[in-house]
Amino acid sequence: MRASPSILTLLLFAIVNSSLSGQFNETYRTETIYLRLNTYVKNEQVYTIGFMGGNLRREMEISREAMVTYKRYQRQRMLGTILSGAGLVAEIAALSTNSTQMRDGLIIGGLACALISLPFSINADRNLNRAVWIRNGDVLRQ
Repeated sequence: MRASPSILTLLLFAIVNSSLSGQFNETYRTETIYLRLNTYVKNEQVYTIGFMGGNLRREMEISREAMVTYKRYQRQRMLGTILSGAGLVAEIAALSTNSTQMRDGLIIGGLACALISLPFSINADRNLNRAVWIRNGDVLRQ
């Protein structure tokens, strides 16, 4: 009995697909990363993200597009942190002044800085998640 070419082709495809699937799963398990609070996990090891995501830089350098998004994250995180810090300083200064006008101005200014910092911080987190997603996709396509 002779095997038809289509059956041989299917068998060969199944063997190659099985091999590639195993390689894909291994790469996925060992090379992709995911975020968890202020840490990231790669190959079942937990690493700190670091100040402004500094420890993630090496991981992002794998992908040009991920690096662009990562740098956007860092800029937005820096702006959000500066504005939030300025708001905190203004609120603390408001507690130590005796002038009612000065106190009111510092309280309003501090609250304004804190509110303005929120979109920057939210967008920074979105960009960090997107950078990780892009990086993981590029790692799996290599």
